[in-house]
Parts: sequence; structure tokens; C-alpha cells
Amino acid sequence: MGVLTDFFIATPEDVNDLRRGQLLRDLFPTLEMNNVDSFKVEILAQLVVGNSQELKLKEIRPHFLVLVKGALEEEFRFPDEFNEGDLMDFDLWIERFDPVFVEGLATFPAEQVLPVATQWARQWAAFDGRPVGKDDTESLSALIQQLCQLATSARAEGKQLYLQTCL
Repeated sequence: MGVLTDFFIATPEDVNDLRRGQLLRDLFPTLEMNNVDSFKVEILAQLVVGNSQELKLKEIRPHFLVLVKGALEEEFRFPDEFNEGDLMDFDLWIERFDPVFVEGLATFPAEQVLPVATQWARQWAAFDGRPVGKDDTESLSALIQQLCQLATSARAEGKQLYLQTCL
């Protein structure tokens, strides 16, 4: 089973109003991907925030994605409407990037993209229990650059950066 993921920027109000079945690319600036789940984004967050010279250690958080809403079948539910055990039943969820992570991406130095992509590729492959693929670093480098552009746009427009995951 594949994982479909979309990174997008929006206001919190727009995300609250989002209904199941709406195409994100028709509504928001969106980066469509496959198989980039929350765990892999958290790995990137640790690398980006850990490499940021401007962030103090006390600002580093254990999780850089916050659940905004989840869905099973046709209906979205907000975190205060379900138990933690319900998460396993969801087939779609939307998470907001922590502002520290967005800032880290928006100000990420271009010369650090390739070294961080190399580290991310190694950690991603280890997480999946496989060797690093021939094109992993190159494709992850391109993804980091695209995420940096989205984060820059989100910051400039006063919006948030989100991850939608669909099983």
C-alpha cells in the first residue's frame, strides 16, 4: 500500500474549512509526493533544526508536526473529537509544521542542502531497513529545496505549512 503525501501552505482557517474530497492543488500552493510520511519528515526536521545556527537548544522540540485533523471515510475530525487510539483507524490526516521547523526551512543555507540530503537519505534508508538507493540523495536534495521554497512562501504570506497524508 502506498502513502500519498501533499505539502501545502494555507491559513489555519482554510484548513479548518477543508472538506474531504477537495483537491489541495486546486486550493493551495501544493507539492505532491509519494511515500514521505510523518516519520521521515520528523527526521528531516531534526536535521534542519539541528543544523540551524540561529536556534537555541531550548527551542528544539521532540516533535515538529502537530495533528490538525484526521479522517476516516468521508468525515474529518479534530483532535478534541477523538481518542489517541482512533489515529490507527484514520486513512487521511493533516499535520501542521512547527513554526521553528518552517523558519529553519525558510532560512536554510543552500550549501547545506546536499550534506543534509545525504544524511536524510541514510536515515530514511535505515528507517526502511534497506540500503541507500543510487538516486536517493539527489531526489531528497530536490525535495528539500522545494520544501524550503514552500516554507519561504508560507512565511512571506503569513500562512502555515502543512502535510496531508493519505493511505
